[in-house]
Amino acid sequence: MRYWLIAASLAALLCGGSSRAEERESEILRDGWGIPHVFAAADEGAFYGLGYATAEDRAFQMTYALRIIQGRLSEVIGEVRKVSGNETSVIHDRRMRTFGFYRAAQRTADRLDPETLGLLRAYCDGVNAYFHDHAEKLHPLFAQTGLSPEPWTPADCLASWWHLGQFFATDGTRDLIAARNLSANSAPGRSGQAGRGRTSPDPPPGLEPLPPDDGPAVVKRTDLPPEWIDRTYRYADEHGLQCGQGAEGPKFSHT
Repeated sequence: MRYWLIAASLAALLCGGSSRAEERESEILRDGWGIPHVFAAADEGAFYGLGYATAEDRAFQMTYALRIIQGRLSEVIGEVRKVSGNETSVIHDRRMRTFGFYRAAQRTADRLDPETLGLLRAYCDGVNAYFHDHAEKLHPLFAQTGLSPEPWTPADCLASWWHLGQFFATDGTRDLIAARNLSANSAPGRSGQAGRGRTSPDPPPGLEPLPPDDGPAVVKRTDLPPEWIDRTYRYADEHGLQCGQGAEGPKFSHT
């Protein structure tokens, strides 16, 4: 009884109300900042609620971003050229389909262990429940672009995560070039050739070429000279960023 009284009081204080997915026994409560808090008795319920809340906040972004990595962006916006550079949406779609990220996501999803696949399916059920419950009142951008959400799948989860990773890494093109050059240089009778008439210098004797480094680049505070830290503190103080000498910062992300 005490739990339910607390929960009822909390629900009255939090804005946004609650959304229930009865079949997954989960509940979503949003606080005063609109941040969803998912309560569930089991992991599957938590994933169901998370999927529902994610779609509630980002239904269009999820659907649009998925079209990008599927190589289907032109279906939504036609042939459009980037503001900078010469790439068009059609060229981008062709590259995504050539790389085959989405096909790889589908193959990977088929090989997942039952527990992981079950949790992803619960998440997808939550996403699809939101699409079903709000089919007539989705974000206005759906109507403006003519984009319609399709049933969300575990492969969509994997592909979306890989697409997000592209913002913090590369699309793999440079790794492919490095592998091609290494293969061309080691091929018999083709020393120094990198294909298509281009050449790359042979490494000095005794120097082993390293494979591409996929590890994250982490910059520690101890890697920075004291002068640079002092300049950062001064800049923060001058711009009211509350990062004076007594503060914990400065902090860095993706440096």
